[in-house]
Amino acid sequence: GIRLYRWNMNGMPLDTQEARARLQAKPGIQVLGDRIQGYRAYFSLVNLYGQPVVLARVTRPFSPRMLSHKLAQSTALILLLALVLLGAVIVLYLDFKVFGRLRALNADLSDIEIATHLRGAKVSLSGDDELGVLGGKLNRLLQRLQRNRVRNVRGEHYIFKLLDTISDLAFLVSVNDDQTIVRPNAAAVKNLARGHRDKLVGIGLWDVLDLDHPDREEFMRLLLDNSGQNDNGSTRDHVLSFNGTLSFGGMERAANGKALLVHLQREDMILFIVES
Repeated sequence: GIRLYRWNMNGMPLDTQEARARLQAKPGIQVLGDRIQGYRAYFSLVNLYGQPVVLARVTRPFSPRMLSHKLAQSTALILLLALVLLGAVIVLYLDFKVFGRLRALNADLSDIEIATHLRGAKVSLSGDDELGVLGGKLNRLLQRLQRNRVRNVRGEHYIFKLLDTISDLAFLVSVNDDQTIVRPNAAAVKNLARGHRDKLVGIGLWDVLDLDHPDREEFMRLLLDNSGQNDNGSTRDHVLSFNGTLSFGGMERAANGKALLVHLQREDMILFIVES
C-alpha cells in the first residue's frame, strides 16, 4: 500500500517520523489500534504537482488470509512431525514384537533343517499372541515328526533283523550312480566276507554282482521306471528277476534272484535277494 504525507520544510511531519522510526526499529508485525499488520516500508521524497510529498510505500503487507495460511502451515508441520514420530514408534514396536521374533523363528528352523535328527528340536516362539500360537503348533508338529521318525527307525531295524534271519543273500543298495551297498544281511556277510560286515558296506554292488540278463543299464532303467505311484496315489513296487555271477574275496558263484525298490527312513533303496 502507499500513503502520502505533506512535506514540512523544517523536516518530516511528526507522525511520519514516528512511523518511520517504528518501522526501522522493528520491521515485521505492528499493532496499530485494533489491527495487526506486518509490513516493510520505504520512505522517499517525491514532487507531486509541484508540491513536495513524502511517499510511504508498504511492500509486503500481511493480510488476515496470509496469517491464517501461515497458521495452517505450522499446524501441518506439527502434524507431520507427530506422524513421523508415530511411525517410528510403530516400526520399533514391530521390530521388537514381530520382526525380531520372526528372525528368531527363522534361525530355529535353519538349525532344525540342517540337523541330522529331530531329537530335542524346538522353536523358541511363545506367548498368547498369533506368533506364540504359531510357535506352539510348530513345536507340536516337531514332536509328532520325532515320534514318527522313531517308529521309522525301529521299523528299519526290524527289517534288518528280518533280513538277517533268511538264508538267501540280501543287499540293501542305495539308488545313486554307483549303487553302493548300504546293508548286507547275515547270510551275505557269512558267505562272501567271512563274517566281516564292514568289508561289504560301502562298496559298489557291481563290484560284487555281474549281471548276465538283463544287462546293468537296462536292469536299472526297468526297475526305476516301473516303480512309482498308482493313479490312486499308492506306491507300486516292480519286482525284477535277474541272473549273473556273484564274486567277492576269491569266491565266485552263480547268482539268481530278484530286486525291488524299497522305501526306508534315509532314502529309497534297492533290495537285491540272491537265492542261496
